[in-house]
Amino acid sequence: LLSVAAASDLIATVPLRLARQLAHTLDLQVLPFPVPVPNVVVYLMWPHALARDPAHRWMRQRLEARLTAL
Repeated sequence: LLSVAAASDLIATVPLRLARQLAHTLDLQVLPFPVPVPNVVVYLMWPHALARDPAHRWMRQRLEARLTAL
């Protein structure tokens, strides 16, 4: 997405950390979002059959940890 924005007159809304990381490389200008953004509630849902699946449980734990850190 940022490569497309860099090669055109388009804009892109991306996470600030990503924008800052690639701004210099892609010669982009990072600007604050022009309107307030409310908090978003995130729900994790999965089929009961996957509740005990080790890989699925691992992924849910990673997502929950990341979302809690925000």
